[in-house]
Amino acid sequence: MPTEPTDHSHATSQETDADFDAAVADPSAFFESPAAIVADTEMTDEQKQRFLAAWEQDITARQRAAEEGMVPEAGSGADNDAAQLKRVKAAIGQLDATPSAATTPGRSHWKRWGRDTLA
Repeated sequence: MPTEPTDHSHATSQETDADFDAAVADPSAFFESPAAIVADTEMTDEQKQRFLAAWEQDITARQRAAEEGMVPEAGSGADNDAAQLKRVKAAIGQLDATPSAATTPGRSHWKRWGRDTLA
């Protein structure tokens, strides 16, 4: 049986906060790159900072685990972490250098990048 398209325009504040927190927990699942976070026009600078900080923490945690001899998960992209960390730090620097534009976030849901499609 086909499902009806989900209308997220009436999402409650609590639902939106939960969606945002889930997205922050795994930024790489929701954004193609750190630069995509900086370029997003629907988020506030504070939200962008949260995404970038979470992404940076994820990478440094994986690097620390590798240094301690822990084997990375298959497909985790451990070989790419150093380059990705540079991109995250560059995005943080770019965001810090940009004058803050106080915007109200317009997103009422978070769609996983490249994985989910809404009908």
